[in-house]
Amino acid sequence: MYKSIFVWMNCIVMAYATNTKLLSDVPGINKWIIIRGIIGSMCFMLYTFAVTKLPLSLLMIIFQTSPFWTSILAYFINNERIYKLEYASMALCFLGVCVVAFAKDQKPNNHGFSEELLGIAAIFIMSWLYAGGNVLSRRLKDIPNLQIVF
Repeated sequence: MYKSIFVWMNCIVMAYATNTKLLSDVPGINKWIIIRGIIGSMCFMLYTFAVTKLPLSLLMIIFQTSPFWTSILAYFINNERIYKLEYASMALCFLGVCVVAFAKDQKPNNHGFSEELLGIAAIFIMSWLYAGGNVLSRRLKDIPNLQIVF
């Protein structure tokens, strides 16, 4: 939470120093800028929660599925095309993620099963939110970067 507040405060200082508006003059775009900022903050909070519940290797493997979700969301939201080669590449990479996730012995942690399940749910939701934030950033591509960060 402190990180998110610090980033937002930093944006205000940078906007003042560069004489840039934090919100856009384009009608209807400010709600998307604010949603993008909330998504980024939620991602960080979910990550910090999940890191206390899961082994770091498992957490990062689940998080690294976000490029798959980004491609899928971009297809449906931004009408971006997914080529056959990309489907094959995603399938191969997903198989690799599964092999890495299940190939090595996971040391038992001190958390119960339900806490580990909460951590898996949190990092999975974070992966989807991260993908959604990327897709939303693409939609905001004509907006100055400082406004997207805010």
